[in-house]
Amino acid sequence: MKRMFMSILIVISAIGCSPAKKRNSEKEKLFTIIRSDYSPGELEDLCEEAIDQFKSSLKKVKDVYDLDWAITDFNDAIEPYGFMKYVSTDKKLRAVAGECEETQSKLMVDVYTRRDLYQKVKATVLKRPEDKYFLNINIKKFKANGMALSDSDLKKFKSLKKDLAELQAEFSKNLNEDTTRVYFAEDELKGVPDNFLKTKTKNKE
Repeated sequence: MKRMFMSILIVISAIGCSPAKKRNSEKEKLFTIIRSDYSPGELEDLCEEAIDQFKSSLKKVKDVYDLDWAITDFNDAIEPYGFMKYVSTDKKLRAVAGECEETQSKLMVDVYTRRDLYQKVKATVLKRPEDKYFLNINIKKFKANGMALSDSDLKKFKSLKKDLAELQAEFSKNLNEDTTRVYFAEDELKGVPDNFLKTKTKNKE
């Protein structure tokens, strides 16, 4: 539920924001109506394109500001695709969207377990004094993802985090695809407004 709520917030936002900066007029992203009419194979291609662009942007990261831009732009690009997992009536499209969302989660594991990115973040020269809090938040994210571990332990930690991402994706899929119904007798619904009950289907059995 939390994941879905976050997806909705991100998708309906006109601009992706961070605590440390605001987009200037040249880089503002105009509000776009969310698509749902993807042709076969299109969502996979768009997801892969967003991932490739993100990986490319990571190569240019020099400090926490660059990293924040890269992650924000990536999330802005890929969240609408993962969102289809929760709203599409096409089962195949939901499956593809779920895989896209899972890949996104695993990529974030990759990012926050990279020592080179951690060192660049720590070496950031702040543009404003108030950005110190923003910097510390990012440093804590890396520390929480095993930066104090040995290389061998970090490798194990990274593997476990990715396993967890798979389990979370599977749980979310099972919950999303569940069609279980709960039935109540009329005397169990005393006090429930009639206008609400009229929207529900009665069990004929």
